[in-house]
Amino acid sequence: MTETDLPDSHRESFWRFYRLNFRLHIVFLLMAAAVITCSFVMSSEGKTTVRMPGVPVQMPSTCMSKRIWGVDCPGCGLTRSFISMSHAQFGRAFSFNPAGPLVYLFVLFQIPWHLYQMFRLWKLRRPIETLWLYVPLFAMSGAILIQWLWRLARGDLF
Repeated sequence: MTETDLPDSHRESFWRFYRLNFRLHIVFLLMAAAVITCSFVMSSEGKTTVRMPGVPVQMPSTCMSKRIWGVDCPGCGLTRSFISMSHAQFGRAFSFNPAGPLVYLFVLFQIPWHLYQMFRLWKLRRPIETLWLYVPLFAMSGAILIQWLWRLARGDLF
């Protein structure tokens, strides 16, 4: 049965049920696209400097852990890693944050994934929902935590 075969009442009930889901896919798609776009536009100089084009000053550090305790947080270096990945500097991306390339690929994958889910909803098909979809998220989170603990044990974060 295609969407044209559905009576109007079924179409309305489908959209009533999945409207929020569709909107969330739009939000996550836009967020992922913005992050990837910014990583292509921004530049990274040295070990700590990040710049936006057209802005004469460097962007300030946003890591509160580094400011308060003097220790990098698990996400430190992800911005510079993303910038390096977008500019095909893979070794540099890994040096900023060893989990950075994995996180970058995860964010990049969000673009086609959410487009596909939105397409399914547009065609009045249920979105793909399975617990296996959480495996990459947990793997990525685990990689961020493990690399941070490894770097902390080696004393690289001070």
